Amino acid sequence: MNTSDAEPSEAAPISTTLSISDSPYVRILFAIVSLQYAINMSLVNGHCDAQFEPVSLLLQEFLSSSEELGASLALNIDGKDVIDIWGGHDDSQQTRPWEEHTITNVASCTKLVTNLAALVLVDRGILDLNEKVSKYWPEFAAQGKTDIEVRHVLSHTSGLPGWDENMTVDDLYDWGKATSALARQAGWWKPGTQSGYQSFTLGFIVGELVRRTTGQTLKDFIRTEIAEPLGADFQLGVRNEDLPRVSDVIPPSPPADMPALDPTSIPGRVQLNPAFDFELANSERWRKAELGASNGHTNAAGLMRIMSALALGGSVNGHRLLSAETINLIFQEQAKGPDAVVGMPLRFGIGYGLTGKNTAVEWLPEGRICFWGGFGGSMVIMDLDRRMTISYVMNKLDFVGLGSERTKAYIKAIYDALDTRITPLEYGFALDNGTRIIHGQGSLVKDGFTPDLNIPGKLEVFSPGHRADPGVPCFCGPQGLFPFTTENRMPRHVHMSNNSSGKGKRYIVEKIHVLEGIALAELGGQIYVIPPKTLVLIGPGVPHSWTACPRGLDLEALGVTDSGKIVSEGRFTAVYEYEEPTAFYPTRQTETLKDESDYIECTDLQSIRFPKMEVADVVKDAWFVWDRTVRKLNS
Repeated sequence: MNTSDAEPSEAAPISTTLSISDSPYVRILFAIVSLQYAINMSLVNGHCDAQFEPVSLLLQEFLSSSEELGASLALNIDGKDVIDIWGGHDDSQQTRPWEEHTITNVASCTKLVTNLAALVLVDRGILDLNEKVSKYWPEFAAQGKTDIEVRHVLSHTSGLPGWDENMTVDDLYDWGKATSALARQAGWWKPGTQSGYQSFTLGFIVGELVRRTTGQTLKDFIRTEIAEPLGADFQLGVRNEDLPRVSDVIPPSPPADMPALDPTSIPGRVQLNPAFDFELANSERWRKAELGASNGHTNAAGLMRIMSALALGGSVNGHRLLSAETINLIFQEQAKGPDAVVGMPLRFGIGYGLTGKNTAVEWLPEGRICFWGGFGGSMVIMDLDRRMTISYVMNKLDFVGLGSERTKAYIKAIYDALDTRITPLEYGFALDNGTRIIHGQGSLVKDGFTPDLNIPGKLEVFSPGHRADPGVPCFCGPQGLFPFTTENRMPRHVHMSNNSSGKGKRYIVEKIHVLEGIALAELGGQIYVIPPKTLVLIGPGVPHSWTACPRGLDLEALGVTDSGKIVSEGRFTAVYEYEEPTAFYPTRQTETLKDESDYIECTDLQSIRFPKMEVADVVKDAWFVWDRTVRKLNS
């Protein structure tokens, strides 16, 4: 209770002179209040960096007010666990505390891990996102479903959000029955034309793809290839010995004014077949089942450990799950608009929801951010721009699908603690090698002068500068202007300091500002099309090379931009600046170099020149940068 909101009663005026010793009743009351305060303050356990103390206090407040029953929160930034807290109780009678190793059903947050399993197989070359599901599962081709591709399943655009046959919850426990029914039915719409949330079906389709391509069940694949290598406490189907540490979930009551579902509508066909009472999630049978869309059991730390692989460039604690190229695929938009099943405006990439304007999650920042949530309010956010993963798991469910008011409060407190109002983290997007590309909506465009001065023009800000973020290098090396053509094909190289300190060389940042024309940049072995008015901060130790885009490449005609004609003339102008005085270090290497000893010199400069490319080569092989996105046109 906030006592500042309470008004004193006229019948009981406030004394300003009473001391504790004046009355034994006051002393007793003070002792009770103090004891209660101590009990309440003990509700939250774990570790929270001082910067994020408001998040811990918020959990404390929600537990004390009974808005939360039991919950856990975790935050990882750049590989460091800065929040790992938990508190409350794991049962509605409040007889058992929520402890460090308490786990609970995280509903559709399970899909985060299931889709990650699919992307791991994509990364290994076992699954192809653009291949037909029926290639791996021939029976699935029945009833005209030959056009459903793997990417359609991972983006909820398959047209198969539910079953045609009558299903019960018991049928969900029968893997063969559930998957066979999906295989022999028709799709509900042409795949790829709209999203329709696959509440239960996603887990069976992805799980069967895993089984058909690896010989492992989805449950075993997640355990052996993801959870155990990462040291993450996550189970798809709880082991007998772990059942005692599973927290009950407390289902919410539906809103009194909630309209009845039409069983013939798409939402009704999905949500009523089978009809699911969330009390069933507390049954042993549900907990031990293999339901890849809905019955993962974990806590915030477990989910954070797994999903931080996306924010950290594909690896966690030295164990690699995904490459940078596979992670980039996640951000290829597959659908945007009202979802046919849940009705909310959603934006799907491959495997995960994406943020953006005109979506149900406008309260989340834009950028290279992907996420998903579970019924009741649990949520995981992978913010690649900030190398940050947020995870929230609780047992008291609200009647929401993508974040409760508590969810939003925690996430806002985290972003507020980061002070994201004006830092380079808000500018552009970051590649996994540490390079940042800032263009269009990724920059800050503002009025240059007050209106009363009557001076036309806009300022385009690409960085708030060194003083705004001391972590950004203060540039003091050479700078200049360089006009590139297609004949200026630079050899691949890195930059190191000139050892002026006597403490050994180090890799430094290079800043390239593409003023006009379209550039081609090779960054860490990948080729990027860089439009005009773009700033590229090349991460330390990233091998790179530059040339001009071949004449005739039309960004508008290719669908990269709808902002008007931008056609390459075979040249661009670069403004360059180095963090420190440096020399040119040519190399055949493409992986990011960390230590001076990693560098291997290449003296045959012709062999490492930027390859000569035609327009068709660029369209086929390059990544295209625009605003806050980067994508391949042929994927």
